[in-house]
Parts: sequence; C-alpha cells; structure tokens
Amino acid sequence: MADFIIDWPLTISAASAVFACGAAIVAWAAPHAVESRRQKAVIRELKLDCLRRVIGLRSVRPSPEWLAALNEACVVFSGSKAVISAIREYAEDRWADGARAETGLLAVMKAMLSDLDIALPELDDEFLLRPFGTG
Repeated sequence: MADFIIDWPLTISAASAVFACGAAIVAWAAPHAVESRRQKAVIRELKLDCLRRVIGLRSVRPSPEWLAALNEACVVFSGSKAVISAIREYAEDRWADGARAETGLLAVMKAMLSDLDIALPELDDEFLLRPFGTG
C-alpha cells in the first residue's frame, strides 16, 4: 500500500485537497452551528418570558401589560402556526360571550405551552383560566 502512495504523487495531492476542503467546511460550519444554537436559545427565552407574562398577568380585567404580552406573542411565536391560529381565533372571539372567550384564551395558552414542550399534567384547564386573586 505504501508503494502505491509513493508511486502515485497525484493520490497524495488529491487526498490533501480533500482533507483541506473538509477542514475548510468544518471551520466554516462550526461557528454557524454555534450561532444557530445561540439564536434558538434566545428565541426560546423570549417565548418563555412572553408565556410567563401571558399566564402570570391574566386577570378578569386585562391589564395593559397583559395585552402587550399577548401582542408580543404574535411576533415571538410567529414560527408557530398553532399559536398564531389560536391568537387569531381568540381575537375574533374575545368580545363574544364569556365561555367562547375563555375557550379561546385557553387555546392560546395551551398552544404556547405546546410550542415550548411544557407539560402541566397536574394543572387542569380551570386552573389556567382562574388566576389567583380573581375570587
């Protein structure tokens, strides 16, 4: 085998070129992969913060902060068709009777939780709909 390589300098040149190309690809791809992971982590943090405010600031009478968080969800969750669809439906039903509005809000919160792969098996729908301090 060694004789083959020695007898064929072109083989060595080709192998060197292949390895150089591979090294260049790795050198280019590694920082991009790290940046992509970092961007995904930042987006997840923005989504978590938005979800925290949508669930945490809900009340019988919507506050400006809660409405801002719900509006923000349209941007932060823009890649989630389920969340955007739920927000659209909630916006249409928001001024409807209480049951339809509650169903819409519940769908929004559940879509956001699902997008973030957060399961709350111990908390039922009633808990999500009845925030503390609302009696």
